[in-house]
Amino acid sequence: GFRPVLDIQVLVRRMDVDGFAGYLSNHEFVPEEDTTNSGAARVVSDGRTPIHIYADVLGASRREQLAGIFERARPMKVYGQSVFRPELEDALLLTALDQAHHGYDVPWLSFVDLRELITGATWMGGVYSRPLDVPALLTRAEAFGLERALYTSLAIVARLFPEAEGQATAAFPPLRRATRELLDRGVVGPVSTPGRSSALRGVDRLRRLLTGR
Repeated sequence: GFRPVLDIQVLVRRMDVDGFAGYLSNHEFVPEEDTTNSGAARVVSDGRTPIHIYADVLGASRREQLAGIFERARPMKVYGQSVFRPELEDALLLTALDQAHHGYDVPWLSFVDLRELITGATWMGGVYSRPLDVPALLTRAEAFGLERALYTSLAIVARLFPEAEGQATAAFPPLRRATRELLDRGVVGPVSTPGRSSALRGVDRLRRLLTGR
């Protein structure tokens, strides 16, 4: 309940991007340059909180899989009838995708959020307060093309938060040993090192390796 909100990320269907951005513009949210290379279709801000509007985050060839995310989404009635949150397994995969897209140069809170998704956020008593459906998670990771990103994100959380290690490692996708070693050495180890001040090299290449895009 006390988590600071650095920005707001919203996933919409491609056909709704302009309409939603236009709606926000009538409520003091004006277009803003995407200085963080977030990959958002639009970025708007009221001068305090940026809203990143995403569409087609899985790529043009996986629109059917993206449609499944919308179909499984759960209502967030506190924000109105048209706002939903992804199902737990989808939320975890979307978080891993976001981390991979940024080359894991993300706020530390992103890994805290991922830890809560992995462990079921039992203290919240909400829609995410349940055990992960690991078979469903792994099936979707393969369908979304995010198995390497999922492994990397889970492995980082396992190193940062020992209390979540069991749940994180239990959800590792079945990657080849050589692939795991490459990711451990090139990404997981450096990102999990306290006090790291330098960004990972070759972010564009890393993004393509982890997401296939």
